[in-house]
Parts: sequence; C-alpha cells; structure tokens
Amino acid sequence: MLRFAIIWLVALAALALLPPSADAGPASCTVSRVVDGDTFDCTDGTRIRMLQINTPESNECGGAWATSALANIFLRPGTVARLEYDAVTVDRYGRTLAAPIVRGTDGGDYNISIVMVYVGLAKSAYYGDNSKFLTWAQNSETWARNAGWNMWKLGGPYNGGTDCGGSGAAPAPAPPAPAPPPPPPPGNNCHASYPDFCIPPPPPDLDCPDIGRKRFTVLAPDPHGFDGDHDGVGCES
Repeated sequence: MLRFAIIWLVALAALALLPPSADAGPASCTVSRVVDGDTFDCTDGTRIRMLQINTPESNECGGAWATSALANIFLRPGTVARLEYDAVTVDRYGRTLAAPIVRGTDGGDYNISIVMVYVGLAKSAYYGDNSKFLTWAQNSETWARNAGWNMWKLGGPYNGGTDCGGSGAAPAPAPPAPAPPPPPPPGNNCHASYPDFCIPPPPPDLDCPDIGRKRFTVLAPDPHGFDGDHDGVGCES
C-alpha cells in the first residue's frame, strides 16, 4: 500500500511539471490595438506577446518603426487572427504567448511573427522556452539581413546605425497579402530580388509581359527593373 502511494505521488509530481497545454489560450483574437512591435491587445482583454521574435523597445532606435508597421500594415485594429501556441503559453508578465495567423487577400494564412522578421522589422528570438517557429524565424532573419531589408539596411538599427525610421520615414511597404513566407534556400537559377516565385537573373533582361505575373514582392537590386516606383511591389499595372 505504501509503495502504491509513493508511485501515485511521484506520478502527480510529474504531471505538475508538464508544460501548459498548447491550447490553453483563446483560439482567435480580434485586434484592438498594438502595444509595440511584438505585442498587441485583443478586444477580449487578452494581451499577446508574439512567439519567436523580438523588436526594439518603444524608446529604442527602431521601436517606433516596428510598432508603426505592425499597427498600420499587418495587425490593424479589427484584424482577426488565429492564435498558434507552443508549450509555454504565458510569460512571467502574464502575457499570452502566441503567433498570430492572419488570412491574406490571396486566401493564404500568414504567420505575422515570421512576416515581421522576414521584412526586416524584427529579429528571431528564443522567448518563453518556446521553439516551435524558431528555425523558420532564424531563416527569415538571414534572408532579411542579406537583402538589407528595412532595419537591416545600411545605417539601420540592426546594422548598428542611427537611422531609426523617424517620423519622416515610411514603414515597411505593404506587400500584397501580406508578405510571403521566406523563399527556399538558393541553389537554383532564381534571383534573390524576387522571393515570391522564381525569376532568373539577366541576361536576358525581362519585362512584365514576359513573366505573366503582377503585384509581387521586389527587393533590391531589382536587376530587371520590375519595380519602377520603388515601393517594393513589381508589375503593378
């Protein structure tokens, strides 16, 4: 009997040490406001700290830049996001840890944590003992850094610069749906300026009618000149 009681107590202790269930929080969130570049509030009062990323604090260089992009492009008030969880669902500040998944205008689902890293407005981060999307975030950071995108540009805060994206600087250009997930690693004849699909580098020089696609993401240096107005979107007309 004593042996059975000891085994039972050990089992209870083991259960107590298990991480919280990944479905412990709400299944979805309607955004009420953005707090900073990696945190936002839901209309039900839940505060979400986004998984696998970190942005500068509001009083740091680049903080207002990341906050503005998240609030005005990716998670505008009223946006409905599905919430994806990892093993640990609440941090030490009482915030819910989740990745917001938003349905784009193309019908695809986009992890906004990854999007923020991919467009160069956040860094990958191991936060809250969670790692579900960590590799994806790290690969996205490598892509953004190599492309010199937003805060990774020369003089930007992620390159040790002082261009903090002040009041006169535009936030990340709004891609069509929102930004696509990171492309596969290079290894074929696809130019890195066109991450949405494979476009080979010149020669020959290609024009928009040659590729049969419109409104796709364009990064510098854009050797084919698809983005004539330099807003980050190619072949708009």
